[in-house]
Amino acid sequence: MANKILCLICLLCVLFYNEKIYASDANLHPIKFQTDNFVQTEQIKTFFEHYLSFMGEDINFNQEPRGLVVSINSQVFFEQDSIILNEYSKPILEMIGYILNYIGKPCIIEGNAQNTENPKDLTHLELSAVQAGRIGDFLIEKVNVHPDKIRTIGFGNMSPPINNSKNPFDNIQRIDFVVLNYEQIKQ
Repeated sequence: MANKILCLICLLCVLFYNEKIYASDANLHPIKFQTDNFVQTEQIKTFFEHYLSFMGEDINFNQEPRGLVVSINSQVFFEQDSIILNEYSKPILEMIGYILNYIGKPCIIEGNAQNTENPKDLTHLELSAVQAGRIGDFLIEKVNVHPDKIRTIGFGNMSPPINNSKNPFDNIQRIDFVVLNYEQIKQ
């Protein structure tokens, strides 16, 4: 975990001290996003993969007709059944916020939770809604993501698991960042 945090700090330094943000290809061409023009979801995925690659198996990407779904193990952000953001997750949320600000696309934060012994006696639905709301509030208040670009919703345990998940985390316990970018995808 310490290596992941160190990698994140290095990435944040690169973002702050370098005006150009580069793709992960060999030529390091800058990624150009213009919010008034259409951007392929694959480009957005490449951007997220490049800057969040240090998360390894705690992250999953899925392209859908509505856009890119970035699924992250909820225990990265919250302890089991908690509604308080972990301190070590805040740099990760800052990175996500910087990416969202840069690409200028709206994002729906979807909480998915299956609680066991919740001290606040919240239902699955309430827990996931509060967790998504806390993340949305952090992005708006601390990273200055425009409030019109963020929506939050909780699904509890109603959202299906990720079919193409290659990671071992219980993907019912996840936070989905759905970057809206409607396009037809190839089946």
